[in-house]
Amino acid sequence: LSKFVFKSTSKAERIPIKIIKREFNKMAQLLYAYCLVSTGIKITCINQTQKGSKTTFVATNGCKSVKENISCVFGPKQLNNLIEIKQCRPDEEVLEELKVSADNCDIFNLSGYISSCAHGMGRNTNDRQFYFINS
Repeated sequence: LSKFVFKSTSKAERIPIKIIKREFNKMAQLLYAYCLVSTGIKITCINQTQKGSKTTFVATNGCKSVKENISCVFGPKQLNNLIEIKQCRPDEEVLEELKVSADNCDIFNLSGYISSCAHGMGRNTNDRQFYFINS
């Protein structure tokens, strides 16, 4: 990509840096999502500059849980801001109130993490909102 971007071309043929940065951010979001959901797999993504210096962009250590992957990708401080969500089976009283049979309770299973609602704990952008189905 860098050879294509920085080769000698006319001004009209050059890709604006703004577009490259936007596409890089899209790629990063996709990579973050893959790193979070891929438990038990070690992932390392390295960015190499034109000068040859390498920096680790994102890495997981083959963690066994999504929570550990969150720590690897976004840092251990982020875990302090998260609350675990686990689906509880509704009791008979709730089922009767909602007119739902007990057989329909196991259609899906909801689990995951959400930001704490304490002041300053969440983010006001959607750059860290990830949803996984059948993971």
